[in-house]
Amino acid sequence: MKLKKLNTHKITIGLLGILSILILSIFLVTQYSIINSVGNAHNTLISVQRVLFLPTLISLSFIALGTYNLINIRQIIKLFTGYVLLNICYYFLLITRNINNPDFHITNFKEYMFWDVKATVIVLMILGVSWLINKFLNNTLFNPDFFIVNNDFQIAILLVIFVVEKTEFSKIFLDSLSTTLIDGSQVHFLLSYFGNLFLSITLLLFIFYFSLKSINDILQNKSTPRLAFSISLLLGLLFNYFIQEPLAIKESLLDRYIFPAATLYQIILLTTCFYSIYILINKFMIASITNILLGTLIVVINSIKFTMRNEPLLITDFIWIKQLDVIIGFIDFSIIAYIVLSLTIIVGLYLLVLKKILPGNIFKFKVTRAVFALLILAFFLFINGLYSDISDSKIKGGIPVFSKVNNWYDINWLGFTKNASYKSLAYVWTKQLTNPIMDKPNGYNKDNIKKIASKYEKKAKLINKTRNTNISDGTLIYILSESFSDPRYVPGVSLSQEVIPNIKAIKESTTSGLMKSDGYGGGTANMEFETLTGLPLYNFSSTVSTLYTEVVPKINIFPSISDQFNPKNRIAIHPQNGTNYMRDSIYEKLNFDKFYSLANTKDILQNMSYLGANVSDESLYKDLIEKVKNNSEGQFFSVITMQNHVPWRLEKPSEIFGTGENFTEVENTELSSYARLINATDESTKKFLDELSNIDKEVTVVFYGDHLPSIYPESAFLENKNAQYETDYFIWNNKRNIKLNYPLVNSSDFIAEVLEHNNSKVSPYYALLTEVLHDASVDKEHLTKEQKIIAEDLKLIQYDITEGKGYLKDLDQFFNISD
Repeated sequence: MKLKKLNTHKITIGLLGILSILILSIFLVTQYSIINSVGNAHNTLISVQRVLFLPTLISLSFIALGTYNLINIRQIIKLFTGYVLLNICYYFLLITRNINNPDFHITNFKEYMFWDVKATVIVLMILGVSWLINKFLNNTLFNPDFFIVNNDFQIAILLVIFVVEKTEFSKIFLDSLSTTLIDGSQVHFLLSYFGNLFLSITLLLFIFYFSLKSINDILQNKSTPRLAFSISLLLGLLFNYFIQEPLAIKESLLDRYIFPAATLYQIILLTTCFYSIYILINKFMIASITNILLGTLIVVINSIKFTMRNEPLLITDFIWIKQLDVIIGFIDFSIIAYIVLSLTIIVGLYLLVLKKILPGNIFKFKVTRAVFALLILAFFLFINGLYSDISDSKIKGGIPVFSKVNNWYDINWLGFTKNASYKSLAYVWTKQLTNPIMDKPNGYNKDNIKKIASKYEKKAKLINKTRNTNISDGTLIYILSESFSDPRYVPGVSLSQEVIPNIKAIKESTTSGLMKSDGYGGGTANMEFETLTGLPLYNFSSTVSTLYTEVVPKINIFPSISDQFNPKNRIAIHPQNGTNYMRDSIYEKLNFDKFYSLANTKDILQNMSYLGANVSDESLYKDLIEKVKNNSEGQFFSVITMQNHVPWRLEKPSEIFGTGENFTEVENTELSSYARLINATDESTKKFLDELSNIDKEVTVVFYGDHLPSIYPESAFLENKNAQYETDYFIWNNKRNIKLNYPLVNSSDFIAEVLEHNNSKVSPYYALLTEVLHDASVDKEHLTKEQKIIAEDLKLIQYDITEGKGYLKDLDQFFNISD
């Protein structure tokens, strides 16, 4: 490949053009900043504008000299077309940034300055001077061609002027004044101010230039790397909106409707991902179709999940690709039909028409393609390194966009939904991919872990002096009742009758209360993990979504209450696909002898009947009773029901129905179906416990709802946000019952609670969990100094078990129960 000789003259003129538009841009942005700034920033900016006055006049003259060749109909039309398209893209971006703003009205063009009078005047003034040059100097000894790079470059410069005169553009730089002008440090401020402007203007100039050149490529039916980049950027802009739109909360947070740099952050990452597809496939139309289909799929799934669970699509959700049959079972058949029809039409159009449009390879040379691929890889490695090197929730400062979106304000503790809404879904995905599963607690080292182990070994001996049973002598059954929670906890909900009278009566006579769920409409696997291990989700990183798929693969030690039972008597039951959330491998890792499910396990559930859309609790209980009866030894059961899982479809008994304040007809219909389903759970649970009462061996049942169903609108929880995350639980024994006072617990508290309920002995680890239950669990709003020590002890142990070095591996007695 022969290299073209560099045109040093045009390069020099081009660099001067960039310098000219940069100086003009600084002057224009500074005008806005002066009006809206105070103190040192205000005075500094006035000084900047005074210094730049003469250079700005020179820059305007230089730009005018370079644009004289635009004074013809064809170029004016091209400029006007670019201006219109730019305004459309800008306004679309403005809409995206105001998705959470309830006062933003999409049709109010005047208020948001859709058409810029001042910028238009400046551009017309430049073109006026150019016209004079064209008319009076073109045929003289003065040669204006000397100042021309090419027409597209000059049009790009004029388009930059329209951008920098946008109020929204200037606001971005004003935002940074309070953080860059510290203690009167004008040097620090100016370096940041000019540096960010230089980078922004340069990028804008090249984006506009490549976009204009891409239009020429389309007209010539030629696929090129710059065309692929321009379309990637356009797709990034469009899909940024469609990804964020379902996540709209319609309220401000910290006086912002979107956090600084969040929109740009997501557009950059989306554009890079789309461009990666172009590099990988190297065929323009095939890559474009692939990008559109992938983007659309993410948008649709994100919208459906948020509607059902009030949670965005997460990286860990992609594990469900392995269970497409399960996903299809939850989707309306008409949607599947539309998808198949659309794919058929797309394939047909490609074969008949589209493959003739922009044919050939995007990258003509393998070396060029490899270079671009390496640049993309380097970019992603840079991001990984940037977010992996984190201290006090902050990454390295001074990195444009990335430092801003992460460091401006830490809201990770607010969860995925808030972060996705105000910092972008791409930010949440980045944190999931780069963050550790748990932050290292202060004081983590081998000596401290040994001290904690010794401390709770002594506490275990003290507790065991008053305990006279072993949990393994009887049978322990964990029943995770899918989506079980009394609808009357939700403000504004009315039921035609009491739907869980039996379970309420049971709760009155034994240890019971409310369990704080970690999710709304989902999170089953997390609650199961916590009940088995005693490790609470709230101690893990806020970016952790699914404990089974993110924590278990990295875990050093996998403690479980099931460890107290003989492996041959450890049984799991779940009337769904056995591979969901890796449960087949999870139970195998925990040495469960049997795992009964509907599919993809060696042991398949037989003779299951259905109520509504899922396996009934009654048939599952019957199967469970037989398994308990047929074994005289102590057993452990981890049981997950499915009867009350989405979709909720049950029309009888019709006398049971529910309504909610400001609920839609669909929401009331689902509420009524749900009320009938949990009424059936109530009756079958009563019968199940009655049958267990007639069994000779001791049986203990820990019954709990994992989360609320996603039938309630967000407005239902405005008065009481806690109600969205509170479910029913009880601990029941077929031989004896006491009523311990634990009205609100975390799912990780159940181990300590059931051991106390049964007066069973504890290990040092369970002694720690007992201390947490008593003094440092979710029912305590403000911890004392002593309670904080207990909470920190659990964090240190939890870190060692999961993310740490596993010092407890050498301390087996910490997990063993001894007399």
